[in-house]
Amino acid sequence: MAPRSRKTTPENLTSKQSETNATTFQQHTPQTMKKHLRCDYCNYTTDRKSSLDAHVSTHTGEKPYSCQYCNYRSSRKYLVKDHEMIHTGDKPHKCQFCNYRAILKTQVEKHKRKHQEDKPFKCKVCGYSSKWQSAIFSHMRVHNKDKYVVNCDLCGYTTLHNSRLKTHMQKHRGGKPFQCDQCTFTCGYQSNLYTHKKKKHGNTTTAS
Repeated sequence: MAPRSRKTTPENLTSKQSETNATTFQQHTPQTMKKHLRCDYCNYTTDRKSSLDAHVSTHTGEKPYSCQYCNYRSSRKYLVKDHEMIHTGDKPHKCQFCNYRAILKTQVEKHKRKHQEDKPFKCKVCGYSSKWQSAIFSHMRVHNKDKYVVNCDLCGYTTLHNSRLKTHMQKHRGGKPFQCDQCTFTCGYQSNLYTHKKKKHGNTTTAS
């Protein structure tokens, strides 16, 4: 008579069998079964069709969502909603320390640093610190001048920033490419247009 097989219980499982069963269980948990939608172009996976559609558009270039006020288009609906507030003037996010308002919460968070004394972002080469990480990136050019320096072809002007060189070149061209969308004012620098609109029209928005 063949020996009766023992019933498998947690007590008589070998450590090898326990590991195997645990692995099998993990492979079928909701967390691992959740991401069942896969991109046809890469290994991206998600559990939401809307996220997959938005991701696929990065491969196809499709932008199905459009602004109702201008020609702006995007692959993500929420970006269009944020953009449309430029036209409507809505600024749902407000600074808790002053009357500053903005379209995006991240803009308010960045603004709030003006009210704070701490400077959490620091240069790894010297003691320079700033409230903004972007300022650190810009500052690092000082330590890498040979890599970032750019020169004007018409005079001896040099700078570490391409944007400043473009602004400088306006002096040689004598042009005024920036025009106010609310009056006939024109200028050679975008910063001047910003100041003009703030003083004359009480806003700083530009035409879309």
